[in-house]
Amino acid sequence: MLMFKFLLFVLSGVFYSAEIMAAVKPSFDCANAQTEAEKLVCADDELAKLDNELAERYTKIKRYQAFVLDGGYTPARKVWKRWVDKRDKFECDPKTKNKKDCLKSIYLYGIQWVKNRQLSFYLDTACKFARDAETGMIDYSRNICDFKLADKAIKDGADINGEIAVDDCPAYMGDRNFDQMRKKEVFDYVLSKGANVTEYVSNKKCYGGAYVLMTPRNVLKKIIEMKPEAVNYVDPLLHRSLLFSTNAKYLSEMMPFLCAKGIDPNVQDTQGYTALMYFLTDSLGVKSTEENLKMVQMFIDCGTDVRLKDKSGRNALANRQRIIKFIKEKPSPLNEEINKLLSY
Repeated sequence: MLMFKFLLFVLSGVFYSAEIMAAVKPSFDCANAQTEAEKLVCADDELAKLDNELAERYTKIKRYQAFVLDGGYTPARKVWKRWVDKRDKFECDPKTKNKKDCLKSIYLYGIQWVKNRQLSFYLDTACKFARDAETGMIDYSRNICDFKLADKAIKDGADINGEIAVDDCPAYMGDRNFDQMRKKEVFDYVLSKGANVTEYVSNKKCYGGAYVLMTPRNVLKKIIEMKPEAVNYVDPLLHRSLLFSTNAKYLSEMMPFLCAKGIDPNVQDTQGYTALMYFLTDSLGVKSTEENLKMVQMFIDCGTDVRLKDKSGRNALANRQRIIKFIKEKPSPLNEEINKLLSY
């Protein structure tokens, strides 16, 4: 009899513990649950556990972003709000069997983008400039990189090609304009982890790929080597090619490469400007008109049709008084040729 009571006591304790463990509380107060989605989470242990995991991970990245970064990313709270809206509206695959499965898929998606976002943070902060051993001065030509945290994030399930927010850019892009990719070490690292960098130029979720025009030169060259058709990328917003730049330093380095790869130099933007016209509107980094003319010659050698006119009916030389004056004051075979070509 005594043994029976003891067993009954033990079993009742087990059942009592199991009952407590079964009542999983989500990250929010169920007494204040307002939406149908929130009420379903409160009523289901599996969903409540997913809610807790997501909330815990989100809190970590929010703190990390506030401490480390300065606004390059969409603020975590805005991303969170977009996700909450997605959850409360049950925005999932129409083929999903029921609302629980729908919520489960949305929570798993949320957990994944938080993991990806964490990886993206780690990529942005993996490298720092080295210091000279003797002087202690920063050596901007060398980087010291540590990818241990990035490796940890990937091991934890972060996807190098996964979105860092709801309907947003992939993790390998970091702050969306490849800024961290200026460091060769980071670019080589993400490639080694399977980053689909060639898809960057056509990723419509990332501003329609518009930021490709800001891509560091070393990255852009690598992408075009890997995906030759990317050389004729055209910004869908302004309809500008990779030759559209007013920076002479960029063009002097990139134009021979882009032209050799088959870029079309006669793409016209929404104003009817060709890349040559655009360059001549405000040429940055050009110390003299003579240098400017050399750049004009590079455009012509690339196959630019100087007869093209913008929507106002002007050709490339129209209103470029500085160049016209230079040609007249310093006649030369090159200047005369350019003048003849541009005087349509």
